Amino acid sequence: MRGRRALRSRDRGSVSIWVVIFTFTVIVLLGLVVDGGQVMIAKSRAADIAEQAARATEKRVELVPTDSIPAGIAAMVVFDGARPAAANAAAMRDAIASVATGEVTIASRDAVLDGLAIRKGNYFGLASGDPVAEGRDFEEVAHAVVERLLAEPREVLTLLRGADAPELGPLVAELAKRHPELEVDVQDGGQPHYPLLVSAE
Repeated sequence: MRGRRALRSRDRGSVSIWVVIFTFTVIVLLGLVVDGGQVMIAKSRAADIAEQAARATEKRVELVPTDSIPAGIAAMVVFDGARPAAANAAAMRDAIASVATGEVTIASRDAVLDGLAIRKGNYFGLASGDPVAEGRDFEEVAHAVVERLLAEPREVLTLLRGADAPELGPLVAELAKRHPELEVDVQDGGQPHYPLLVSAE
């Protein structure tokens, strides 16, 4: 009996780890996308790959898909290895549902995404997966993304600065003027391809 309990406990932990692994798989695949015209296709493929991997294992797997890198981070933050997989998956889904996310990246080619013309080499921003701005000025694009996320009341805004990204001081100063009640948390993420990742809670 004791041996069976120990086995079930180890299995439960293994399944919990699988939850994080498959969530992270989607995040990594999305992180490789820098071509605005292929974003939606890549997201669909990432989800398909995760589902196929989940079906390939004999263990019970809780798949927690995300549609952005910040949402995936929010999900992983609430993961607790001491909880059963189902409880972890529920908590992770709740975290994803409660956060609004955005990204600023650089277009690798000319494209049109949901009616927004995107030019190669320009910044373009997405808010909750929707393209909202494009241009050469990083601050203008970043402001457009942030303001879209703050259209609903939010208490905390997290800015994750990417590798070789412009300084965020001017953006933070402007946010302090426009939204003095907002708590702004700036972190140096160092992520490639995305000069800025944003989450609002």
